[in-house]
Amino acid sequence: MPIRFTSLAGARIGRGLDNNTIRRRAPLSAVRTPWQPEKPPPKTTPHLFLLVVEHDRLLSAELSASGFPVLRCRGPLQALQLGLQHRPQLALIDAEAPGANPTTLARRLWEELHIECLVAINGDTHPGAGQPCPPGTLGYLIKPPQQSQLRSLVTLALNYAAERRRHAETHTRLSGAIDRNREISVAVGIYMERLQVEQEEAFEALRGYARANQQKLLELARTVIHAREDKQELVQRIARHYAR
Repeated sequence: MPIRFTSLAGARIGRGLDNNTIRRRAPLSAVRTPWQPEKPPPKTTPHLFLLVVEHDRLLSAELSASGFPVLRCRGPLQALQLGLQHRPQLALIDAEAPGANPTTLARRLWEELHIECLVAINGDTHPGAGQPCPPGTLGYLIKPPQQSQLRSLVTLALNYAAERRRHAETHTRLSGAIDRNREISVAVGIYMERLQVEQEEAFEALRGYARANQQKLLELARTVIHAREDKQELVQRIARHYAR
């Protein structure tokens, strides 16, 4: 007589010829079948790299001890190469690094790679101390720094640089959207002229008002353009909504 199987509460019971043999199998839900996909690997957070341009290992050692992953180099050419390859979030330039003019290097890192910099100097006698920071330079760091001060300053600079990048990306997106549609561009210009505000604020005000009224931005732009007697009132209404 063949073996007979009966399903019972997720287990399979097999009885032999003498009805004395019972075999239990795992529930089907616990058995991986070939068509079941594997769970995707957990997402990893991108590393936060700092580019350090220095003639010794003082700054990179202090940063590593504070928990910051560091890319170290000795001169401007290697700094630009590493910056292009790894896109660090911030650069720290030692003013005494061989062949490095910190002002020129900071400007190139910012203009070519959008990487902002801190410049490490020896005391308040450096020409840059007390002067407005040149393009690409967030500030100056007095050497030798205490570890707690270095960690706080670098963290502050990272947050500020990230905020500046987000602002620049937003401005680029808004400018592209405005340039692609002439009517939106004209409406933004009207709002800017009436209220004496910047382009980004004008665009955000129009977009926010359109969303709040379940209206397409292009439709609102056309209303602003073609409104006559009540144009100023419409612009003021949009401004009041934006100010909430």
